[in-house]
Amino acid sequence: QPWRAKLRESLASMGFDPNAAPAQRRLSAKRPAAGPAGGSDRGGGGRATRRRVAGQAPPGVEMKLKFSDPKFKTYIAHPGLRGLSAPLLAELVLVSMDNYPSVGRSSSKGKQSLFEKIIHHFQSKKVKKSQAQSSSSNNDNLQQPPNEPAPEVKVLVPELGSEVRCKLAYGAFERIMDENTQNSLPGAEEQELRINLIAKIASMVLTDSYTEELMIRFALQDWDARAPTTSQWLYSVVAVDKKLKGQLRNGLNQDARYSRILAKLLGKLLESKESSSATCRFVAELPFVDEETIHFVRQLCEDPDRRELGLDTLSELALYREACRTSALSILLEFSTCEEDETRKIAVKRIADSLFQIRAMSSSISLHAEERVNQAVEKSKERALQARKAKEEEKNKSADGDDDDDDDDDEAMKMKLEEEKKREEAAAAALKLYDSALDLIFALCTKRVDLVEFLHTSFAQATLELRKRFHLRVPELVRKLGVDSDELLTFIKDRPIPEGGVDLMYHIIHELAQIAITPKLVQAVASLHKRTKETQFLVPVLNSMGRGLIADQLKQIVNLPKEKMAQRAIKQLMLPSSPFEAAELMVMLHDLSADPNVKPAFLKRLLSLVHMCMKNREVYKAEQLAVALRQMLDRQRLPKLLMRTLIITLKTYPQLKDFGIEMLATLVRRRVWDDPHLWKGFLKCAIENQPAILLQLPIPQIKSMLLNNKSVRQPLIEFARVNRNVIRIRREVLDLLGLN
Repeated sequence: QPWRAKLRESLASMGFDPNAAPAQRRLSAKRPAAGPAGGSDRGGGGRATRRRVAGQAPPGVEMKLKFSDPKFKTYIAHPGLRGLSAPLLAELVLVSMDNYPSVGRSSSKGKQSLFEKIIHHFQSKKVKKSQAQSSSSNNDNLQQPPNEPAPEVKVLVPELGSEVRCKLAYGAFERIMDENTQNSLPGAEEQELRINLIAKIASMVLTDSYTEELMIRFALQDWDARAPTTSQWLYSVVAVDKKLKGQLRNGLNQDARYSRILAKLLGKLLESKESSSATCRFVAELPFVDEETIHFVRQLCEDPDRRELGLDTLSELALYREACRTSALSILLEFSTCEEDETRKIAVKRIADSLFQIRAMSSSISLHAEERVNQAVEKSKERALQARKAKEEEKNKSADGDDDDDDDDDEAMKMKLEEEKKREEAAAAALKLYDSALDLIFALCTKRVDLVEFLHTSFAQATLELRKRFHLRVPELVRKLGVDSDELLTFIKDRPIPEGGVDLMYHIIHELAQIAITPKLVQAVASLHKRTKETQFLVPVLNSMGRGLIADQLKQIVNLPKEKMAQRAIKQLMLPSSPFEAAELMVMLHDLSADPNVKPAFLKRLLSLVHMCMKNREVYKAEQLAVALRQMLDRQRLPKLLMRTLIITLKTYPQLKDFGIEMLATLVRRRVWDDPHLWKGFLKCAIENQPAILLQLPIPQIKSMLLNNKSVRQPLIEFARVNRNVIRIRREVLDLLGLN
């Protein structure tokens, strides 16, 4: 190699002799005689002669092979090579070997540049120092001719035997590793040199099992720092192993050196419980990822202490190693729908945040997620069918009841308890299955809103048990998408809703409204209501709708399938943001009961909502109720709930008693007895608040009242007996009461 020749030339120019003894390692120079042997014509010549006779070079050209750079502090202990740093010694050993394999052209240039720098540094520092010393010494001791030629230097680079080569290589190898251990923070250039040298020696020169074990042990001592060295070593193994190169077409063979080393290393990593992030990068940057490596990563994922490391590694392999992408993605998808919560959570996050954005993998990921949801739907249907069959069997057993003795009863009870336990275990297992199937698809919906349509389709087909698991995940989905998501608002506005998917859409709108009610959301909900005629969609944004629309839809709001939803809507209309005043809302609710064809179920729901409103005393104070009752009394058709509301109002606010008596008198003038529903409430209210009103009724109504309402007769007789001398009572009334 060109750099090897330059290194030999540079070493020769420095007069390096590997065979010289440590004390005699000097530059040998051919110089003209300065005077007669054994003496000198100048002062101090005797000392110079004695130095030359001893075979030593003059001080002016004396040079020790030792770097002045403080980072090269470890020196070689070998007698013939003391003074060189470990990296340079390793190169000298390798240069002396005829069987040293050649490296690539780019690697040669890198080495040549680096070693030229080292040698230049050595020469520039030491030669200048030696020349300065030589100049000083010549002035004091030697007076040489001014044009004396430079000394001729000779160097011998011996051809070493295989045993010596191996010994020197092992020594250099161990010293380099020791130097790595001692220098925890070496310079970047020196560290790169050491890594390359260790990898080169272990892969090209020392290729036995002992070296492999030594390298693995060396790497695991400080895995974070030495993982790059190990990776470089494996790349060097791949580059020089001819047997491996010949097998690349047919895939890796377990007998190949690379596979053998990698298997040993991965096994040691598993045993050491290493959980450093360096493992992820190491595996992702391997020359080849074989089945053994994939199995190693799977084992990391199955270890609770290292599952995050394993899942990160799978993600990196799927992202950057196309050859093993399918295997890595398959395992990652498997863990993303497993029943272990923590592992599934990490895997789902890696897939949704990183892999799903890659077009080559998005289709496979979404198909897997949809398949798992479909499996969950089928499982829920199967469980529902089993539950119905079990219920029918239980019902049949109850109908066929027999007179077994106590022992049989005890046995039956035990069997019943065991069956109940099995049902509970099956239910718990089903919930785990549902959760494992839904987490991934909901996470993907945050990246692709069009998948929400698939959620609606699956929700419509699912049983109540599975639908509850859908609802649990809606708040997180909406929070991540946000109320400003144009894709989600467009979906609400335009996309069709399958039969049975209304509840899920309502839940999404409700969660959006909890974040903020924006004009875009109101517009989307209005379009959805216009298209589907589903009133419940209006509830979350009810106060943002127009007065006319709310008034038109109030009956449908009261009559919503779920009473809680109707209560939520009325509570919305009681808020300060409502377009209606409190008294106005109360009158509107009562007007719904004025219809003569109103159904009892609707009337019962309406009564429940009115009671809910009146319990809110912060909104419905005495003044608001008095205003509302007065407006109701002015209606041409009196509401059926009028008297009940009046009775509750007088009990809640006794200060309105005079107002109530005035209303009773007005009702007498409006012939309240013509409406049986109002008449019954009128009698109760009058007895409780002002019985005298009843004594002023027409005689036919008093007769009918006493005949048909026995509960009124006795309280009325007592009132008349006590107050006959206080108020004027007609003789006919006293006759009817038996008091005349």
